Amino acid sequence: MGSTVCITGATFSPENEAILWTHAMARGYAASVWVPQSLVERLQITERGHTTAVPVGVNAANGRRFFYNVSQLECTEEEVRGRVSKMSVPATRRPAACESDFDASHPLNTNGEPLPPVFVEEVHARFGRHHSAGHSRYWATVDEAELIFDSPFDPLFLNRENAVTLRASNGSSCVTYYNVCGTRRPEVFNSDNCRRYQPVNFCGRRYSPGIATQMKASAISYGCMDSFIWLTTRRARKNGIGVRRGVTPLTVCAEGIFHLVNIAMTNDPARLLSLALSRRLPGSMDDLSLTVSG
Repeated sequence: MGSTVCITGATFSPENEAILWTHAMARGYAASVWVPQSLVERLQITERGHTTAVPVGVNAANGRRFFYNVSQLECTEEEVRGRVSKMSVPATRRPAACESDFDASHPLNTNGEPLPPVFVEEVHARFGRHHSAGHSRYWATVDEAELIFDSPFDPLFLNRENAVTLRASNGSSCVTYYNVCGTRRPEVFNSDNCRRYQPVNFCGRRYSPGIATQMKASAISYGCMDSFIWLTTRRARKNGIGVRRGVTPLTVCAEGIFHLVNIAMTNDPARLLSLALSRRLPGSMDDLSLTVSG
């Protein structure tokens, strides 16, 4: 995979380049070219396959921006470039602001994803379209609030009046949500933390869903949700890199005991990021059993 670039010719900061790179590796994208969501919508480019492709969000000086990897789109890179050229988009133009498909009243889950229409209808009918006083747009299950965000619900809040149950249509179990305003720390549920997190190891392999959930909790705790690359403390030490003071590594027991940290939790994240992007970190993959293929 080559350097991470935008189809318009705009450059990414090293931090955003790393975010896009790790997402590409986690999702198995072969291309290193990214297309602004606003441009995809303007050109009316359709997504590849039958499932909705999810754009990747990065923080820019003028707000949060979303990008599709060209591999997610029906058009080839050459076709997209041709259509962009016809629009006379300057090569150095920065991506335009991306408007959300959902207004500020649309309830979101803890991944920042819109909840289904039937859920929305019930919320608006019972609590009002623009939220009751103190209500957040984010909704969480009891386990999500406590185990991922370390912000459990007040037991008195967990009653039928505050519960909204999403009934599954495929025979799976129902899921009950509560508004996060009833948690111990509602401020932790924000756009920085309520988004999908897909951690990868140094070889770009995704961690299993259960471990990824634990990693999201740790990333929220240490304020490193923008960093997706993890490694074992043993591998970091072999390369002369230690863990920051005050950081407790994530311990996982699965065919052995593993102590894992995000590169942002180490005392030299820049060096580790450079090694990861160049694939020059020596040593074998010591956390293979924690990852999934594909």
